[in-house]
Amino acid sequence: MPRTETALPTETALKESRQGEQRAARVFVAALIVAAAAGSLAFAAGVPAFSSGDEAAHVDYAFQVWHGHLPVFENGLLMPLHVGVRAPVQWVAQHPPLFYLLVAPIVGPLVDAHHLVAAAMAARLFMVLIGVAVALAAVWAAKQIMPRSFSHARFVAPIVLVCSPWFLRLAGAVYNDILLMLVFIGLLGVTARMIRKGERKLDFLWLSLLLACGALTRISFIPLALACLGALAVSQLMHDRRNIRAWVRIIGMPLASAFGASGWFYIRNYELTGSIA
Repeated sequence: MPRTETALPTETALKESRQGEQRAARVFVAALIVAAAAGSLAFAAGVPAFSSGDEAAHVDYAFQVWHGHLPVFENGLLMPLHVGVRAPVQWVAQHPPLFYLLVAPIVGPLVDAHHLVAAAMAARLFMVLIGVAVALAAVWAAKQIMPRSFSHARFVAPIVLVCSPWFLRLAGAVYNDILLMLVFIGLLGVTARMIRKGERKLDFLWLSLLLACGALTRISFIPLALACLGALAVSQLMHDRRNIRAWVRIIGMPLASAFGASGWFYIRNYELTGSIA
């Protein structure tokens, strides 16, 4: 019987295949951006401003930061709220201030001018932008977690994220959860890349920055961050446990940056309430 030979793909065919994958990936990312923006904008436009006490409290926190001080639980809301639900106390005062520092220049001048609804809607538009950034971060993090042989599986997590009503709700209202999502997804991606490919030149700086930002956003970030650092510690034990400098860079410096950035706030919480949380 005549022998049949299997034709190997030529270099041109492989190049065209890679280009096709890249085009499909770009279309997917563009569709993801549109879906995240459209879904969160729909929530932002469809839900009345300050329809929950939480949103009013978050906006008030940013308003107080705009005026140069941090809120106190018992003092309640200080902005002159005449629409929506007014929280009886300032029940988000226990959160660290990074999110509110970012939102303060948006809501502060508008509240001062007594445009409360405009302040909420402007802040919601900023949340939509963070939501789009979260969706893009999910694409990047999935790429770091999944090897190239699972390239199609990388799309699953971003699709599930953008299809989640909880994600779209948070990205369409003024809550600090959405910033926490962005920081933690970034931390997941950096952690996975370091475990799979080893430490790169600036990875310890990214770890330090992400841990500092996360610890300054919500206390619930801390156990998530410790889980990622624990995974990095196990990886370091498996590869080069005697490299003290690597331990300092990968574990010590990020922990120090997180405590240095946010420790003062949790000490303040303890002094005011008797609990860091």
